[in-house]
Amino acid sequence: MKIQSLVLILMITLFAGCKKDVETVFVASPSAPLSGETPILGDDETAACSDTIVYLGSDLIVNGSFEEGHDLGNNQWGVFDQVGAWYADLTSSDAGIEIQTGQTIGGLAPSDGNSKLEFDAHNKNGFSASDVEVYQTLDTDAAEDYILSFDYSPRVQGNESTNAADVYWDGNLIASLNSEVKGWQTYTLVVRGAGAGTRLSFKGFVDGDTLGGYLDNVKVKQLKPDEEGASESVVVRSCIFE
Repeated sequence: MKIQSLVLILMITLFAGCKKDVETVFVASPSAPLSGETPILGDDETAACSDTIVYLGSDLIVNGSFEEGHDLGNNQWGVFDQVGAWYADLTSSDAGIEIQTGQTIGGLAPSDGNSKLEFDAHNKNGFSASDVEVYQTLDTDAAEDYILSFDYSPRVQGNESTNAADVYWDGNLIASLNSEVKGWQTYTLVVRGAGAGTRLSFKGFVDGDTLGGYLDNVKVKQLKPDEEGASESVVVRSCIFE
């Protein structure tokens, strides 16, 4: 049996009674980083699936849709060293964080709200490079598991390299993102807490062409053992491609 990926179908029901539509997302762990495009079930493949109910705590990410920390108007873009709780790692690259606002700029509407992040910024506002590593520092429990989810899309249709980005959790590579087909895909990864100062990083592919992948709707939520202390319940369908 060749395992290509685990697939999760999530149906989230807030305890207040609201519901979220079913989404298909993909999961990997730090010991098995997700790589490349999300797999598609071929004609010669089958998937064994099972459902589990899990409970999630509140979101630890601040400004996960990049709506705050800038003064951009509609259909504008800018480059910053900090966007709310997100920071550009200037020790990795002298590149800032590019934020785009509006439903048409950059050829793709944000997946959530009115703003999105591009990994390959322009070398303006005093920056000498364009490919950014952006991070946020969280306080997590080293004995607990968390669900990290985010939306990714390439910007350039049909390009095999410029859209790429890597995802790091506490310094460990947990996913390598790339696609040639423009459009938002939600990724979900199970990660283990690392204590105070846990760092979540997204690093764009370094090519300096000012065109890179997009990021939006970043969330980190602790997996809870039961309803106590949880903010939502999740029906998880785990599928193994064979």
